[in-house]
Amino acid sequence: MIPVPFSRLQCCALALLFSTVIADRGMAKTTRPSADQGMAAESTGQAGNAANLAAQVAEIARSPAISKAKKEKRISTAVRIAIVSATAYKNSPEEVLGIALELAEAAAAAAPHFTEVIANAISFSPTLAHVDGATGQIRSAAFSAAKNPKTARKKTIATTRPHQAEKPARKSSRPAAPQVEASAPAEDVPEPEAPSSRYIADTPMSDEPQRALKIPFENNSSFGVSADLSVSRDNNVFLTSTDKVSDTIIAVTPGVEFRFGQNSLTHGSVSYKNAITRYAGKSAPNVALSNAAADFGYDTGSLTILGNALFQQLNQNNSAVAGLGQSVIYRRDVLAVNSSVESHLTAKTSVKTGINYNKSNYKTGGLIGSQETEVPLKFYLETTPKVSLSAGVGFRRVTPENGGVNSSKDLDYNIGARGSFTAKLSGEFSLDYRTRSVSGNPKENLWGFNGTLNYEVTPKTTSSLAFSNDFNTGARGESLKNSSYALRLSSDLTPQWQLGAGLAFRRIEYGPTVFRLNIPSVDRTDSLWEGDLQASYLFRSWLSMSANYTLRRNHSSLPLSAADYSDSIISLIVGWRY
Repeated sequence: MIPVPFSRLQCCALALLFSTVIADRGMAKTTRPSADQGMAAESTGQAGNAANLAAQVAEIARSPAISKAKKEKRISTAVRIAIVSATAYKNSPEEVLGIALELAEAAAAAAPHFTEVIANAISFSPTLAHVDGATGQIRSAAFSAAKNPKTARKKTIATTRPHQAEKPARKSSRPAAPQVEASAPAEDVPEPEAPSSRYIADTPMSDEPQRALKIPFENNSSFGVSADLSVSRDNNVFLTSTDKVSDTIIAVTPGVEFRFGQNSLTHGSVSYKNAITRYAGKSAPNVALSNAAADFGYDTGSLTILGNALFQQLNQNNSAVAGLGQSVIYRRDVLAVNSSVESHLTAKTSVKTGINYNKSNYKTGGLIGSQETEVPLKFYLETTPKVSLSAGVGFRRVTPENGGVNSSKDLDYNIGARGSFTAKLSGEFSLDYRTRSVSGNPKENLWGFNGTLNYEVTPKTTSSLAFSNDFNTGARGESLKNSSYALRLSSDLTPQWQLGAGLAFRRIEYGPTVFRLNIPSVDRTDSLWEGDLQASYLFRSWLSMSANYTLRRNHSSLPLSAADYSDSIISLIVGWRY
């Protein structure tokens, strides 16, 4: 064949056709995002969530008009909202854990002094509460970021610009490091494919907690002092049905508090207050009442140890002494020590035990106190990533004081559940069968219940419901059946204003006087209603004011209604913190 030469016009036409085909193919390629681009976009969204959370947390932490306690609450709320929003529609526990680690690092780097609050808020959020091994890894990542905020901040900034990470990827046959870091933010995950939840639970923790223990003492603890001035008006200080006595009660309460382990797995606090109380109407002698508290916590994800103790000196009457024809205020000391240890047996099962000790000691003759020692044992089985079922048994021994002669042995068999039942409802509850045996008396039986449920009404408003039905001990040695229900609602309207309201109901069935001799038993059932309203305003981070109103009404089945009473208390409190 003889080649036919192309004219200039034909060459131009062919060139134009060829360039058009190439352009169409390029446009089609650019209009279809690849899988890598989709992953980069998702990583960008996650990094954006982390950056937004870091900005919010930093703004709250720097605010000079908010107290430390208020900052902790606001940061906790912001973190919970962020984790719920970022993990919505995420079904994989590994993916949820990766997002949580990224948010924990970003928030802790922005506000290192609130790392403990951030770690707890994320660990106990509904989406993370039952992911095996999550707590230890989240705390480790948060404290590491708090120690090296610049490194964590650079990491967050890098993941927000995936187009910069794509360039080196084209020059190499393997993915660039920034892309792997964006898709798997957990530093202890060695491969892009996240391991199973069992692997996470069994993986040894990194050495971050050990390094956190080397944090200088002044950066891992805090010391504070406080002083409160309160003025209260009580229109029935003796809780009598007739001849009510009103009085104005003035109290000055200085206090100190020490916190340790703010950036460690082991953390706790110790506080002490002393209320110097004066009765303007001389209805009762002036007193100085002590209040001491302590708490301790240690959590690695597979092992959780918690403990708290409270000692209170009280100078007020209650329904247990109503109907005695009293014209004095009864003094008593209360000591409560609670501890628990929970350990994972497998990836989905755990066992929890501990010791609870309660002591009530009346300082007035004619009344008896009691000592209660309880040892509970519970087994938990995780049925879903967010809910666990429980079964347990508990033993309690009650020993009376101040003239009491008998003691009781109480047994409790229970089944229940705990976890996040919905996106906004969480808590723990149980159904119980209880027995009480007192020497020389018939055994008592009781179908009971116990639990606390929390519901998030709005991001600024929370509610809680606590309920129980259990045996108790009366101030005169009676065996009581006590059922109680308490509903509480609190809301942060503005950075300065906080409102709260509560409503409680108690039904007390007085049984035989088994803990004391020569005291005749009287059939008695009391119904006690109590409501309160609270409002507080924060002037500065160190100065606040609050107003409280409490109303109580008790109705008793005693003859002539000797134990019926009503009481209202209005209080104004000015608080100073440093």
